[in-house]
Amino acid sequence: MQHYKVGDKRLDRRCQQLQTQLMHRDCGQSLPRLFKQSAQLKAFYWLVNSPKLTPKAMSKAYPDGVVDWASRQPKTAKEH
Repeated sequence: MQHYKVGDKRLDRRCQQLQTQLMHRDCGQSLPRLFKQSAQLKAFYWLVNSPKLTPKAMSKAYPDGVVDWASRQPKTAKEH
């Protein structure tokens, strides 16, 4: 999944990894239970506390990433 474009390639990659991990888990659990390895939990806390990852950046990052991803997909329908 390459839907996040925060502006920093490491943050983009980390957002994508976390999204993939969280999609396959019960998000009703506590964070320590969601991230079974302490390194994963620390990486999550590092990400959400990053000064580069502001609410404004996140609200723009996902839509921009989806538009970028969609524009790279092969055309499947005839354009009229």
